[in-house]
Amino acid sequence: MPLPDNTAPMMSGAGPFGSVEMGGMFSMVKVRKDQKPGDYKDPGWYKHPAGTVAYEWTGSLPNPCALRPRAANP
Repeated sequence: MPLPDNTAPMMSGAGPFGSVEMGGMFSMVKVRKDQKPGDYKDPGWYKHPAGTVAYEWTGSLPNPCALRPRAANP
């Protein structure tokens, strides 16, 4: 039996950072400030402001400093 067009996949779907896995009762709601009342079209994935998304560091790491022994309390 074919599924209705507005049916979301139950086990996974595509998200902005990879797959979105769903289990049990799950809803994904997309809300935007500029979305007009009664406008039900998909606004697309949220566009993150520049510099607000984590990324993998690929540069060189600094040399770790050696720990100095602590002085005993008199």
